Amino acid sequence: MLWVVSSAMLVFCLALECKPSWYRPAVMDDTVLRRAKVESAELVEFIGTHLVVGDPFDAVLTQASINDMAAALSVLSPEAAERIPREIVQFAAAFEAGSLRFGFLAERGGWRAIVNVEVGLEVAESSDDIIVTLRDVRIGAVSVPRWALRRVLDERLRTEAARSTRGEEGSIFRGRVEPVEAWTDGVRVPNRFTWPNGRRPFRIERVTMECGEARVRIRPL
Repeated sequence: MLWVVSSAMLVFCLALECKPSWYRPAVMDDTVLRRAKVESAELVEFIGTHLVVGDPFDAVLTQASINDMAAALSVLSPEAAERIPREIVQFAAAFEAGSLRFGFLAERGGWRAIVNVEVGLEVAESSDDIIVTLRDVRIGAVSVPRWALRRVLDERLRTEAARSTRGEEGSIFRGRVEPVEAWTDGVRVPNRFTWPNGRRPFRIERVTMECGEARVRIRPL
């Protein structure tokens, strides 16, 4: 019996330490920084130019460019980097058929594991909202049940909601913060955005995610 329990615990520990095959964070160096600067500048110019034209257009995001920009975020946007919790390091994202995965390295008491999250993004039929659904959270290869997510995250979310309401510097969120249960059921985000350069409004008409890239149809307003 002890052998069975020990074997089960060993398998469980190995599963927790499992590294997902898609998880490939970019490592910050001069090459990645140069690439990230070019990629971010081209993306900003592309979107800004097409918003001025006024016709619907498609913006294509690759997971490679997202990971380059994430690795160089402290240089590209120090303010945005400061809003990311210290627990999130070695961030990586991956586009799969119909979903976005992102993960990061978590470390506590000498124990390290990859926390990876699967999120669905869908434009509502009315086009008034974007539905964001938390589909799965895993530590290594082990799926985290909803009750555990609520226990771990809801208190943190309430704290951040209070900080956001008070307008404190460094808050992760801005505006209302939904509890975990709402995210697993699907949170509706108003589908109206403003591009910083020129303050031009737009909405997203469609999001298509395939292996390695996402195609976003944008309509200027």
